[in-house]
Amino acid sequence: MNNSEEVAVQTCYGIVGNFSKPPLEKDQFVLMDYRSDHLSETQKKEPPTFLYAMDMGDGKYFLEETQLGLVNPLTMDDLKGRLEKRLAHRDIEITSKQHEELGLFLPMNMPIPDFKQPILGYGGAASMVHPASGYLIGNVLRRAPLVAKAISDAMKDKNLPTMLIAKKGWESLWPTELIRKKSLYQFGLEKLMRFDEKLLREFFEGFFQLPKNQWYGFLTDTLSLKEIVNAMWIMFLKAPWSVKKGLNDNAR
Repeated sequence: MNNSEEVAVQTCYGIVGNFSKPPLEKDQFVLMDYRSDHLSETQKKEPPTFLYAMDMGDGKYFLEETQLGLVNPLTMDDLKGRLEKRLAHRDIEITSKQHEELGLFLPMNMPIPDFKQPILGYGGAASMVHPASGYLIGNVLRRAPLVAKAISDAMKDKNLPTMLIAKKGWESLWPTELIRKKSLYQFGLEKLMRFDEKLLREFFEGFFQLPKNQWYGFLTDTLSLKEIVNAMWIMFLKAPWSVKKGLNDNAR
């Protein structure tokens, strides 16, 4: 199986708990903290991970060590160890743990479903996981009414075979624009999977300097195809040479 056929997954290890001192500022939410000063030189050469965290109030925090989509991800023990080292580096201890999360989000890079399938899938079974961010639930909720209506309308024709009813559902779920958007997201994922920690930090530093509606819309898949292309083009123009080279590099 070549790289283009291998399934990329996103993994994470997280906890909800109390700590010896606040790991975040009050009311702070952290989306991607790629700092690696707590890792050994050997670990820095391994696939990079980031901290995803939020203040939940009343002295409780959610902290998660996360790895973007990767074909050969780190193990849960590796992610747990990295989170513990991240905290220890800042002299923070876990005083109580109310919840532990072991996350495996897949598949990130599955192709568009075959519309000839007689059974209509949805969610992860219909390749709806965002290839670049791993987000799913928002898309599932937004697109459900449109797909339900397409199925309902198709079922009004009592002579329509079930396979064609499913096809109507597939076509509603994956119109041409969404197929093209998915291709762009998969292009981004394929590039990011090959970036080391330094290059990822440089990339996301530029990404989050885009207007909020652009980076937020990209991650949540709420931009139109034209808006995505515009955001990616602006990002590329403003990116440092190292990121431009990484995005243009076709080496596997």
